[in-house]
Amino acid sequence: MANRFFQRIFRFCASLKLAVVVIALLILELAIATFYEARFSAEAAQLRVYGSPFFVLTLAALAVNVLAAAVIRFPWTRRQSGFVVTHLGIEILLAGCLASFLYGVDGQVALRPGETADQISLRRELVVVAIEKHEPFVVPLKPIQAAGYPSLLQFAMHPHEKFQWKGGGAVKLMPGVQLEVIQFKADEPREIELALTIDGQRREISLGRGLGSKSFPTSLGLIEVAYSFDVKPLGFSMKLVNAGPMEDPRSVLMVDEKREVTIRPNFPATIAGLTFYQSALDGGLSYFSVRRDPGWPVKYGGCALIVAGIVTMFCTRGQLSLAPASLVPSPGNPGEG
Repeated sequence: MANRFFQRIFRFCASLKLAVVVIALLILELAIATFYEARFSAEAAQLRVYGSPFFVLTLAALAVNVLAAAVIRFPWTRRQSGFVVTHLGIEILLAGCLASFLYGVDGQVALRPGETADQISLRRELVVVAIEKHEPFVVPLKPIQAAGYPSLLQFAMHPHEKFQWKGGGAVKLMPGVQLEVIQFKADEPREIELALTIDGQRREISLGRGLGSKSFPTSLGLIEVAYSFDVKPLGFSMKLVNAGPMEDPRSVLMVDEKREVTIRPNFPATIAGLTFYQSALDGGLSYFSVRRDPGWPVKYGGCALIVAGIVTMFCTRGQLSLAPASLVPSPGNPGEG
């Protein structure tokens, strides 16, 4: 009885019906995500749509369906080689996407000529509260969620509804000290208004992201508050030697005071597994986007297998259609040929 139940589940996972439903869902989600990004932002779409559990579950269902559809036909014949290779390519492509999602790095760094950096700013935002004689308190922020941007399902059901910033509750840092987000502004440059309560005394602070910190004396001593990105060590130092003019935007970097690297738009440089892109030049300040995508070789390999499998399927069908009639089995005489 149990075996029959699992067989039915397996056949359903491998069925064409499930494939049609999953592909239709995926097309619908991508279409909604396109409008979502146009209304809000690419950052909002990345965090609230493509990273949503609903989208991840759809991709997981696709992976299960593709795998089951191939396994259920085992042992495979020569005619099925293109089918098997194509399905293998899809699985490898999805595995590469998962590796990029879990282990990829996406950050940025900004330098002026003569400045040196040994870390990059990540996308995650946080507030750091430093109190005398205490270790700094780090409070992670989720501005996209706090801004009230809807989930994929909410946006699909109410595309014209105006979503407002939700606000946030107070966070207890230590006895007698709590931090509360009062107002969050999603526009660039991003600003945030906080309230810091110390022994019943409330003080409101306005901070710009990455624009320095504010400090003031309290009953606990001097307190310093900053609003910025999380950071990741590079593992090496990079110094901006010079930055070219707007007519010829380029940046010359010295890595660990040994290796000179030139980065131009559309001509990135890879250093210690991290790829640096020239994203902007503004008043002598060079901005670099920094990315590491451990899944890209896997994704490219998966795409290559998909193409190879499709070509193989077409070639196999062509060979069958061009075969002499005497070599094609007759429906009434399956043993002939």
